[in-house]
Amino acid sequence: MTVFKAFLKVLNKNKFIVIMYTAILIGFGGFNMQTSENSMSYVQSKPDVLIINKDEEIGINKNLVEYVKINSNIIDVDETEEAVNDALFYRDVNYIIYIPENYREDFLNRK
Repeated sequence: MTVFKAFLKVLNKNKFIVIMYTAILIGFGGFNMQTSENSMSYVQSKPDVLIINKDEEIGINKNLVEYVKINSNIIDVDETEEAVNDALFYRDVNYIIYIPENYREDFLNRK
């Protein structure tokens, strides 16, 4: 109880400062609420993706490629290593998806 009484004494001596900081906090909060109403819309950004598919485009590979096409912008670049590295370096693509040979069979046969 003595700690609580000491806290109230300190608070009573500094009540002007506490009220001032509380008013400033409420003022900034209200100002922030008013200015942020205009920017409440969400805009989905789609990354630029390069898909290098070495497997047949059937089954799970076809579905994976279709899903990526829906949710991103597909960029066509030569599949040479130098062209792919240049596209990534110059930020023509954000992400590269490599689908190796026998991916579908390996995926379906894993345990």
